[in-house]
Amino acid sequence: MRKSLIASLLAAGAASLFAAPALAAEPAEKCTALGQMDFAQTPDAPAQILEAAYVAANGDQPGLCRVTGIVTSATSFEIQLPVERWNGKFLQAGCAGFCGRTMGWYCRDATARGYACIVSDLGHRSAMASPGAPSLSAIWADGNDSAQIDHGFRASHATTVIGKAIVAGFYGKDADRSYFNGCSEGGREALIAAQRFPWDFDGIIAGAPAMDVGRSFLSQIWNDRAMHGPDGQPLFNPTSLAFARDAVLKACDSNDGVMDGIIGDPRQCRFDPGVLSCKPGSSDACLTQPQTQALGALIGGPRTRAGTPIAPGLSPAVAWGRLMAPGTAGRTVPASYGEEFFRYLGFSPAPGGSWKAAAFDFETDYRRSGVADALLSATNPDLRRFRDAGGKLILYHGWDDHLIAPGITVDYYETARATMGGQAATDPFFRLFMVPGMDHCALGGGAWAVDYLTYLENWVEKGDAPDRLVATRPKLPADPVQAFARIGRFPVPADEVEFTRPIYPYPQRYRYDGRGDPTKASSYKSTK
Repeated sequence: MRKSLIASLLAAGAASLFAAPALAAEPAEKCTALGQMDFAQTPDAPAQILEAAYVAANGDQPGLCRVTGIVTSATSFEIQLPVERWNGKFLQAGCAGFCGRTMGWYCRDATARGYACIVSDLGHRSAMASPGAPSLSAIWADGNDSAQIDHGFRASHATTVIGKAIVAGFYGKDADRSYFNGCSEGGREALIAAQRFPWDFDGIIAGAPAMDVGRSFLSQIWNDRAMHGPDGQPLFNPTSLAFARDAVLKACDSNDGVMDGIIGDPRQCRFDPGVLSCKPGSSDACLTQPQTQALGALIGGPRTRAGTPIAPGLSPAVAWGRLMAPGTAGRTVPASYGEEFFRYLGFSPAPGGSWKAAAFDFETDYRRSGVADALLSATNPDLRRFRDAGGKLILYHGWDDHLIAPGITVDYYETARATMGGQAATDPFFRLFMVPGMDHCALGGGAWAVDYLTYLENWVEKGDAPDRLVATRPKLPADPVQAFARIGRFPVPADEVEFTRPIYPYPQRYRYDGRGDPTKASSYKSTK
């Protein structure tokens, strides 16, 4: 079966990133000396260095001291320290999926900018869906309370503490600024930091966060079930999926003032899948009743039989075909995540590996994830300590996310905004950006590449609040190694830009001004 584009790109990047480790004498010696330092007495994060090796400069990557180690309680980490051109800053990158590996290539943009950058496995080892791709397995959590605590919050914080200690040991001074950048599971880690460890970072970027774990994972089971018939077979084929998506775009594409295949704000889209139902004797393209019911279930979101909402639904414009991407053991990716979560983490006690997603009861089981939510979820809207510590938080989510319902993020932001005293009181330290046409963390039909780190630096270091972001839709090379190298790298070269869009702080949205070049962000204005 074909791997997803993200999995292919990650696999290619993981295999190619740290080629050419030729040694240079002085940097190598400095790196070796770091490996001999004792970090066993680091408060809150006793650690052991396992290896410290010099990696020569390569392309836009500076020469790096690449250090691996173990920090309490059983968290593996990797920190990459520029030997030259250190910018004086520290960045922690979040992991992905169920973690289980130190994904060092997540640091590649940060180290190219001169950051010292650290990643961790979040306290456990886990098999990956494919080389370099996020893990779909949660068996590491089976009966392992310590691993669950690490995954929930301890490992990420301990990684922060030891990362800062290693930076000080290597450079002889503390970092001037500290940042966190993560998406999906990494976005959950980011919000955990803001809510539970508000003094760890000056600035935080949280993307598409898996923050509300019970609702996020039950939604994945709901969506997978909606896309399949009682016999387990897919209800849609590529033709019927394309027909449905075209119908949605025809109804709602122009709500941002331009017909471009992107719905600017799905909240403004009033689409009833029932209008696509086949009529008796009709020869036109149409959908069967099970298909229209499936789309209604996806858009409406998980509900009880009485119609009580349990979680938000997906955007009407989401690329529904991605819900059928293969995961593990014949399951789809959403079903794989949801099933693994409730097997080992979501219920207390955990039912274990014999439990199947088909057994999830939407009448009662949504009430059973309270223990997991207390341990893992990052939904506390009271951010006063983070605000008072001077922290800045950029939260973002793609409107066309097919894995985590964007409405969960909107709901959290609106709750936090009300808790903090309204828009005027929240804007000085916390802003949400909803990205039209973007799927989960990246890709999709819209302009999805945003240099969030530069916007955050300007906010923290210069006081320039992000009133408007510019998102780019880049042209990705066909070669997966080259394509992987472009995702998350900035600036995007001018000859690789397809089009740009402005992204305004929620609840603002963009609208075409009707006059300028529709491929340019400058031709759009803010509206509510």
